[in-house]
Amino acid sequence: MDRKKTKAMWQYYIILASGIILFAAAVMSFRNTLSFLNKAEKATATVTSLREYESEGTVFSPVFTFRSQNNMEHTF
Repeated sequence: MDRKKTKAMWQYYIILASGIILFAAAVMSFRNTLSFLNKAEKATATVTSLREYESEGTVFSPVFTFRSQNNMEHTF
């Protein structure tokens, strides 16, 4: 009976190791996101027009314009 217990324990160790690895990856991703948000510039954009595409019907995509901190105008 004790042999069956130890034989099945390897599955729990694999799940535990996978969980630890995924948790470490999530922490690293969270740190990268916080770093990006601290370095990013904030701007307010204005929708200037709508582009029309055909894809299983009519689809509209907004075109917006904003000014960066160095007063350059960008349009996407």
